[in-house]
Amino acid sequence: MPDIVDISQKCVEFLLDRQIARSRWRIIPPSAHHCVTCSSPIPQARRKAIPDVKACIKCQRLNELKNTNCRYSPI
Repeated sequence: MPDIVDISQKCVEFLLDRQIARSRWRIIPPSAHHCVTCSSPIPQARRKAIPDVKACIKCQRLNELKNTNCRYSPI
């Protein structure tokens, strides 16, 4: 006879499986053709490699450097 822990585990597994199934069908909006920061064109290869891309490589790199806690930037 299953105890409360077994029943709880089955419930958690069911909910996780359902969330995973939903996330697989998530609608991905189209990528931007121009960078939202500098308005330069985003190459087709980048748009294809990264769904929902909004920034060019240069601006994305700068954004990532701003969001890290590093003393020296390689730029």
